[in-house]
Amino acid sequence: MGLHVRAGNFRPQPIASLDEAQVGADLVLIDEWSTAIVLSSAGAEIWRKIDGVSTVDQIVAALAESVGVESEAVWADVVSFIDSLIECGLIANAEPVRDAGAIQLIPVPQPDLGDIVEDLCLPGFDGRPHTLGEYLTRDVLLVNWSPHCGYCASIARTLADHEAALQRAGVNVVFLAYGDAESNRELADDAGLESPVLLLGDEAGPFGSSGTPSAYHLDRDGRIASEPAYGNIAVPALAARLAGTDTPDPEANHSARVRYLLEADGFCAPGLGARDRVAWHGAVVLELDGYRVGFRVDSPATAGVLSRLFGTDPIDDPRAGHSYSVALPGLAPAPTGRVGRNMNLLAQPLRASVRSRDPARILRALLSDLHDRIHGPTANGGRMRALAIPVRVGDGIGLIPLEWHSFAPRLQALLAARGVALGDAPHPEIDLATAEVVIPDPAITHHPDVIAAVSADLTGSRGELPGVLPGRYPMRGWCTAHPGDHLMVRFSRAEAAAATLSFCLDTDDRPARVRQLGELFSNVPAYGLWYYSDRQLADLISQALVAT
Repeated sequence: MGLHVRAGNFRPQPIASLDEAQVGADLVLIDEWSTAIVLSSAGAEIWRKIDGVSTVDQIVAALAESVGVESEAVWADVVSFIDSLIECGLIANAEPVRDAGAIQLIPVPQPDLGDIVEDLCLPGFDGRPHTLGEYLTRDVLLVNWSPHCGYCASIARTLADHEAALQRAGVNVVFLAYGDAESNRELADDAGLESPVLLLGDEAGPFGSSGTPSAYHLDRDGRIASEPAYGNIAVPALAARLAGTDTPDPEANHSARVRYLLEADGFCAPGLGARDRVAWHGAVVLELDGYRVGFRVDSPATAGVLSRLFGTDPIDDPRAGHSYSVALPGLAPAPTGRVGRNMNLLAQPLRASVRSRDPARILRALLSDLHDRIHGPTANGGRMRALAIPVRVGDGIGLIPLEWHSFAPRLQALLAARGVALGDAPHPEIDLATAEVVIPDPAITHHPDVIAAVSADLTGSRGELPGVLPGRYPMRGWCTAHPGDHLMVRFSRAEAAAATLSFCLDTDDRPARVRQLGELFSNVPAYGLWYYSDRQLADLISQALVAT
């Protein structure tokens, strides 16, 4: 007997959110974006008899009659199939059985109103240890901070403007900051911040997984006295309220007159960029296609290249923060610090850092990301965008849907040694009619001759292949990747459609998209890759795509 179905009078009821799509002989069940399951022809035959009215006995009898056997011969198969649907959450009137031995992921609780923040001891700019208790002689505005966070940079001067009023209102301001003393001192000096900065180093800090900027209002007991604030709108608003000054208008920095690429009410992941070994020179703000965009740069030479690339002079507007960090160390001697092995760098929140020996690749990657964020899907000609990394193999492109910020930088050299080049388009496009991957030509206004002038020859480089240029490429395959035993499986058309559906953007009609993908995978292979190490993953990608 199955795990759930213990009586023949049970009437399994499919959940209401299910859609269906036929791909060849297989049926794909789609539960919004959470689940896509492929049923064989035999499974589909059972599925069509599950209607919420028929009992298990009746379903078994109907199936047995249709295939000309006794009910006992199909009972176990029907029960096992219904149990599997319950385990997948597709039956509304039965609960999946929780495995008592399974690891349960319990979210770490975040401090909230009324909680006491434990005291801590951290070094300040003077190098001496300081406790949070030193500043609790009055209320404290405790700010989660990073000099590498563009959202923090965008509000630094606003917070500096509130410091005096906060002091008059009896509120001390304390910054708990990621990064080193030098980087934090530079941001504080530039913004005019005078409040103490305590350096977190490797400490987790009281903000847990909260990003930067975020803030707590603490009373003298260290108790959170107001609702915590998260993001570059809420934090200045909390500061203004405690100071008794006018609350900043959230729309002021994002009006129709002045548009910023840095999103309103945004924040960065904790500690983002703190380990980039770069001596940052400062930030430059440029106006691009109607948006003000901030770039943190490693030298005046890099700032000059960006200004020439976009054909515009810098603007003095600290509210733009910085959406990108760009280092081109080969253009000018770096006074201190380094970028890996003198690698050029493009860093941005929530995306993989692009590292390259070719400055031109960094600029093309920057243009590609700006195109995606400013112009988005409006210029894609009806093609489907994919949440995937494009990789060039021979004259074609394959897709590997991995987390950008987790895998891409580590895989670059391993893939290059196997003849696979990482692409930098944030969302490569698929022409379903021609089975081609399209890397769009960026629609951002720029001067291509600037890219040509800094281009480096990567011939003979063992750790990096030449960049993936805009254009149309035959689609070599699509890989999904999962931790597990070292294994490569080629999917059927229906399996491939189910496995890749959640990585397809611009999809309103999921069943229609599954059918389109089924047609695509008539001509394009798709693979499931299971791996335990970067090297195994690189081997599997090479086996799947290079040999295709």
